[in-house]
Amino acid sequence: MLVATMTDLEALSEVVEDLPRLQRSADRWAGDYFKIRRKLKIPRNQPFLKKYPSTYKNKNPWVTVMFKPEEDERVKYMVSFYSYTSYYSAKGLRVFALAHNQVSVYNGHLFGRYNERLNLGIGTASDRVDHFFANNRVLAPSEFERDGVKTLVGICPLGYILGEQRQDLECSIYKTFIARSTAGPRLDDLRQDLLNALDAFQPDKGCSNTTLGPTPDSLKTRLRLALEG
Repeated sequence: MLVATMTDLEALSEVVEDLPRLQRSADRWAGDYFKIRRKLKIPRNQPFLKKYPSTYKNKNPWVTVMFKPEEDERVKYMVSFYSYTSYYSAKGLRVFALAHNQVSVYNGHLFGRYNERLNLGIGTASDRVDHFFANNRVLAPSEFERDGVKTLVGICPLGYILGEQRQDLECSIYKTFIARSTAGPRLDDLRQDLLNALDAFQPDKGCSNTTLGPTPDSLKTRLRLALEG
């Protein structure tokens, strides 16, 4: 189980140990997810989020959310998911999130700023975490340099999350949130530059209609969802 005395590397290593079993669970939940969609007669162009809690050998409480990706609304049997688990480190709340086969770390300060800067009025830390991931399922990562230091930027539908790429951990750590309405021109220019680059991007074509994750040519649409909000 994740505990406050762990180093960052020890905590990340324990999280990674859970991932193979988590993936097998997600494969199983995908079938259940579509049974529920059919039972509720949910149109294929609606994402519909469904939570699945789980615990594995290390006893960390995971939350996995299955959903129909907006960019694949025309594909009948397409599902994606994100998962997260949290604990209190020596510095406070810390969340490990899995999305698109990548693990990222989110500091608790980010969710506090998210709640404050969007005037959400969400009372508990766990509810803030749930709200953030439910409303920011797509993320366009980039970097900009300030005073000679590279800052990692995640552009999501409701704003920007800032952090750093930890080479020693081989993962991203996001530390704070900035709403689009209060972002400076540098972040807005970065978002516009990425949109312009996206217009020129031509993904490889492919075909798939029953899978976990995005179709090969849906990444462009997914990134646009994050950038345009």
